Amino acid sequence: MCDDLFLSLIADAFRPANMASVGAYSSPQNLTRSISLIRLAVNLGFSVGPAVGGILAASLGYNWLFVVDGVTCMAAALFFRSYLKPKPKLVVPEEEGPEMKMAVPVKSPYRDKHFLIFVGLMLLTAISFMQLFTTLPVFLKQEYGLSDSIVGLLLAFNGLLISALEMPLIYSIEGRYQRMALIRLGAILIGLSYLVLNLGHWVVLLFVSIIAITFGEMANFPFSNSFAVGRSNDSNRGQYMALYSMSFSMAHVIAPTLGMQLAGHFGFFTLWMVMGGLCGVTVLGYWWLEGKLGKED
Repeated sequence: MCDDLFLSLIADAFRPANMASVGAYSSPQNLTRSISLIRLAVNLGFSVGPAVGGILAASLGYNWLFVVDGVTCMAAALFFRSYLKPKPKLVVPEEEGPEMKMAVPVKSPYRDKHFLIFVGLMLLTAISFMQLFTTLPVFLKQEYGLSDSIVGLLLAFNGLLISALEMPLIYSIEGRYQRMALIRLGAILIGLSYLVLNLGHWVVLLFVSIIAITFGEMANFPFSNSFAVGRSNDSNRGQYMALYSMSFSMAHVIAPTLGMQLAGHFGFFTLWMVMGGLCGVTVLGYWWLEGKLGKED
């Protein structure tokens, strides 16, 4: 229990620092592509990690699995330390006086009401999206009678599509469309991916659902990450990314509980309707927020 708590604390501390670093080492022109590259690495890790872990556990035992896992993490830390040079801190010259210091305020994300609304919308979007890994596998086994291996292959199809298509897709659309419009499109696709499951029990609908949620993920998450980074500055980027990451941490807790309770008490039809409705709420919220942000400019 203590080990799990410690690991969760380390992982949650790493994520906002990681995304803040992406903002520091990227330019505004390639920020979203940089975030997509990080997502590509994470998805490849999720794809390769379980396979490698299974081989190590079966051939050498769990002790060696944990040793290799620890060594790879430390090797990554050494690589970051040697390759990424620290960025200089933002320093205001003393001789400029207090007037100059006020030109670079450190704004708390908790006082940025539009960002707080955005984080709330991302929480709802993430709760809907994470049904892909929590209740959808149960639905596929109970309603379609699929085996664990087939369910795993369907979910792996999501990762393969992201690995193959996200970077070219982001490269082709970054800068051509409004960021909030792409975030909104992603929420629409995620909602539709669940609603199509209520149209019948056909295998083709499963592939349509997986493809829709994958393209929704590719449209929403990279650009929502870049929005959060772009909303911050060098002085408060870590705070902004920590709050943004908290929305996904909360979704990890809420999504399985909410999804299983809805499916258990009201059935999967109601669950998919509710998830589609949540995404509909976020679409309206992103649209409203886009108008408010336009007035800020």
